[in-house]
Amino acid sequence: MAMVLVCGIANLGCDYLLSAMARAEHLMSQNLQKKSDDSSGLTIDTKDEGEISLLDAALRPALTVDYANEGASLLGDDCSEKLLLKERCIEVPDLCKLFLGNLGFKCYALCVSLYCYGALWSFTAVFGNAVALVAPNSSDPYAFSVLLYAIIVIPMSFLELSEQKIVQVTLSAGRIFMIVLMIFTPLIATIFCHSNAQSSCTSHFSQQTMPNGAPLVNFSGFHTMMPIMVYAAIVHFSIPSLAQEVSQKSQLGNIFAMTSVLCAFLYTYIGTIGAWYF
Repeated sequence: MAMVLVCGIANLGCDYLLSAMARAEHLMSQNLQKKSDDSSGLTIDTKDEGEISLLDAALRPALTVDYANEGASLLGDDCSEKLLLKERCIEVPDLCKLFLGNLGFKCYALCVSLYCYGALWSFTAVFGNAVALVAPNSSDPYAFSVLLYAIIVIPMSFLELSEQKIVQVTLSAGRIFMIVLMIFTPLIATIFCHSNAQSSCTSHFSQQTMPNGAPLVNFSGFHTMMPIMVYAAIVHFSIPSLAQEVSQKSQLGNIFAMTSVLCAFLYTYIGTIGAWYF
């Protein structure tokens, strides 16, 4: 239930972010139609084709005040049609700058910096320890594994999402394969042991031959589990880039909703099988 609740809240965040992106794009489109002789002096800097800079300090207050006080007149009668994402990729930092101001932008930048630092640290530690177990003999296999991880990850960080399609599809297929293994290998081991005499069971996981079982409800480890669940459901900073790759923008809400449902189901199923067997 906790995982379902976390994924539900995460999906609400996705919807909120998609709505903010659509509203920002509509406001940008309206201001692009205003010529530079506007009395307010608002301009939007178009650096490259299709790229709009939202970091003009004078842009945010005027847009947010107009939107807050005259939102209906800005959007018009057909709001549902106008509040749809089109082709612009408006990143979360730009949205924070636009709707939350400099303070909101700085708070977001600080949180994302800490998140990325912790995520890279954890990924490096997991990869380093896993590869060190099978790495060739050396004086420091962990350092060798971390260096290998850096050689793989650092060049990829300079690529756009569209340039990583083959790699991302391959990694996604690998994730699905690992999820299938984590779900079905304990079940297959259990079925195998039940079909044979328990004395003749082969230990498949260390010395374990049968499921240990688990209580239906146990809150003793909730404080340890909750941060992991929240971390697993954080995808929001990637939504603008992911949304840009989708051709049918009107289906983005349904796509992220189905993704949240699938993640909630798989995470819950894996957790239940793991707790029951191990």
